[in-house]
Amino acid sequence: KEKIWQLSGEVKASSRPENSLLEETLEFTQTSKAAPIVTEEHTKSLEEIIKTRILDNAFDDVIRKTKRNTGDSGDQRISSVLLDQKKSEKGLGQIYEEEYLKKTEGVLPDLDVNTERLRAAATNLFIDICKAMDALSHNAVSYTH
Repeated sequence: KEKIWQLSGEVKASSRPENSLLEETLEFTQTSKAAPIVTEEHTKSLEEIIKTRILDNAFDDVIRKTKRNTGDSGDQRISSVLLDQKKSEKGLGQIYEEEYLKKTEGVLPDLDVNTERLRAAATNLFIDICKAMDALSHNAVSYTH
């Protein structure tokens, strides 16, 4: 004996009568929260709450609080941040070098003119060596017997 289409699980439209689903009362569980029903009583109670709060000056506005710099290293909110737009005179490597020396030795290096001149000379020597290595590695060498 064949079951009626309502009890046979998933059913295609071709295996049930036309518009038969429209005549059925379907039962299902709703997973989302139902919208509240708005009635006149509900609206009036909300209006009364609003009126009393206005009369009492009881507003729920958010009051922004900012902590002032008190010298504590704890949680501090910064009201405004000023960024310096000029280019740094030091390279990132020099900044890291100074931080490392400050941590390890506790002293910042005193860079004089001689040190800067030596650094520039070393840089030029390195560039010359790189050019020579490129010239040696990029030339096609042919051996003749």
